[in-house]
Amino acid sequence: MDSGYAESAVGHDATLVMAGSSYSEEGGVYSSIVKWSIRAGIFLMPIFFLPWTTSVLELNKQLLLLVVAGVGLVAWLLSLVSSSQFKWRTSPFDKGVLAVLIATIVATVLSVSRFDSLFGVPNNLASALATLSALTVLYFLIVNTAEDKGETLINILSLSLSVVLVYGLLQVLGIHIAKFSFALSHAFNSVGSVDALGIVVAISLPILGRNKT
Repeated sequence: MDSGYAESAVGHDATLVMAGSSYSEEGGVYSSIVKWSIRAGIFLMPIFFLPWTTSVLELNKQLLLLVVAGVGLVAWLLSLVSSSQFKWRTSPFDKGVLAVLIATIVATVLSVSRFDSLFGVPNNLASALATLSALTVLYFLIVNTAEDKGETLINILSLSLSVVLVYGLLQVLGIHIAKFSFALSHAFNSVGSVDALGIVVAISLPILGRNKT
């Protein structure tokens, strides 16, 4: 049995297959883990917060993002090994995403406070290298595993954003579902400040409107 590789490319999809290999059931299991970890992460990210930590929102969302990206990446690599197939899809946004990641890596290396640049500071975790690296991994996992042009993920995100908007509106109206001390404020919601909630509303309207058409 030959151990060489056969390579084919059609459009923006490239597949590298081990000669004489066959589909492995374990590869299918790992692929399912990738898909469901991404779906769970997309649904939980907007609404996720933990009341028992010092940073209720940002730190917990960053940890969730790192866990989802880590689990997805490991499962994806295991699926490649198990199935002996390497499939890669390209997107017009790939170069832009990689450029941002490379620029962040350079900025972290040249930073006077590398630890803060790597993991972020309490009030600014979004621009940390760890966060952007996890987002980059998540982006490429979505591009390479979505089979319905992202329709399922969009529907999951729409559901999650709907929960966020309803909860935020109830908070503003003084109807507090969560009885934690920090959650009794009218300004509290699961995405940050009231201004952040307004930005989420603006972003959500095209997505929610798209699902109704």
